[in-house]
Amino acid sequence: MEFGVKPFLKSTLRGLLLSLWCVLLSAACILVYQHLFAPVRQAALDVELETQHQALMSALSESQQASDQQRLDALDALTQRLDELSARLDEQERHLQALSNQQQRHATRLDTLELDRPKLMAIEKKLARLNRVVSTPRPAPVQKTPKAATHTTAKKAPSSQANTSQASTSKDRRAKPSQPESVAAPFVLYDVQSRSDIRLAIVGQTNARTLSELSALRQGQSYRGWKIVSVFASSIEVQRQGQRTTLTMMEG
Repeated sequence: MEFGVKPFLKSTLRGLLLSLWCVLLSAACILVYQHLFAPVRQAALDVELETQHQALMSALSESQQASDQQRLDALDALTQRLDELSARLDEQERHLQALSNQQQRHATRLDTLELDRPKLMAIEKKLARLNRVVSTPRPAPVQKTPKAATHTTAKKAPSSQANTSQASTSKDRRAKPSQPESVAAPFVLYDVQSRSDIRLAIVGQTNARTLSELSALRQGQSYRGWKIVSVFASSIEVQRQGQRTTLTMMEG
């Protein structure tokens, strides 16, 4: 019986020793792996992780730069558009200012040239009366018969004293300065208006029938080649090529 138990104990101890040896070997392998292979694997993982991180950061940076560039381009385009609109707005403002100034000048001119209703009616009456005068036929002028000569030949012959007197008169006439020749102007003066301390001469042709055929002129302006030299309360003085005449306002 004792001999049967000993082999069993030996085999059991032998199995325990073998199991212990396997455990120790496994522990040794694990320790070797942790001390040798684990750091290498961790380093590789760290390198891969760093590479991926750098790639991700680079992609994010490029995306951010592209987005910023697009925003800058859009901002530049918007700024250019705003500059164009601002320039057009300035041009429109200048155009409107020019139109406003022109309208103001026209309004001032209309205020200056505006005539009162009674005076317009008076001018219309003058036009109607002048039209009646022009349309009325005038009688033919009567020709005068020259008188027969009653003086004798002796009376027609001038004496020496008369010749001397005529020569002296001719010299005096030549010595006087020449005055502008007075002629009739081809238009008439209908009225004289005063606006803002400015006298306006209302002139027109003798056959004028409407107010649109009349002209309101100041001193220094011209009408049909005749320059208005002076404007008085009821008359004007006009001149053309050295010829001067005075027009009196028609009686109303």
